[in-house]
Amino acid sequence: EMTEGPYYLDTDLLREDVTEGTPGLPLRLQVLVADSQACTPLTNAAVDIWHCDAQGFYSGVNARPGSAADAPAVDSGTFLRGIQLTGEDGVAEFTTIYPGWYSGRTVHIHMKVHIDGEAVDEDTYDGGHVSHTGQIYFDDAVSDEVYSTSEAYAGRDDSQRTRNDQDNILGDHLDEPGFLVSLSPLDENDPSQGFLGVITIGVDPSDARSPFGFGRRPVQHRQVGVVDDQT
Repeated sequence: EMTEGPYYLDTDLLREDVTEGTPGLPLRLQVLVADSQACTPLTNAAVDIWHCDAQGFYSGVNARPGSAADAPAVDSGTFLRGIQLTGEDGVAEFTTIYPGWYSGRTVHIHMKVHIDGEAVDEDTYDGGHVSHTGQIYFDDAVSDEVYSTSEAYAGRDDSQRTRNDQDNILGDHLDEPGFLVSLSPLDENDPSQGFLGVITIGVDPSDARSPFGFGRRPVQHRQVGVVDDQT
């Protein structure tokens, strides 16, 4: 469990490909959700992810976090946000990109796991309760390589990037297992094809947590998805 953070939007978008054409190194993300009480795969859990793009911007947010002065408005769109249901093997799979970074945080993807909701149509998930709110992280050495070789991430002062051991959320947990996604090349001979990322999350399906995570109050946003209060 980790804080939700201020950039969650309740979009209910049920989709495997969350990129919306957003440039970046491909990432095929597989999240295996396990019932932490029974130690078995959890079927029909809704994995809800969101993260920033290659340049550190979130969709539906007015500016790049930590850099509002030089960031253009990104007050529309739903790129890099989506929900997938786990199959009988407990796996939810997404097509996304390797996340970029923004000032003050290490590289990460936000995630919730919803239980007992349903797909109301092929594009929308509704109902249920939140049993997990967390974040997943990436090896600094891999991020170094991605940002130095992939054009979509260019133009940033990498000396300003927060590393895992400096992060005020992850830092104290670096010696614990389970926070870093396991990465392997999609094509051993062509690194530009991106990565397969795999991680396992243990969830108690009976646990109905606050939908806003640890110590968070609701983020106000208009129906079109623009965040008004980023605190």
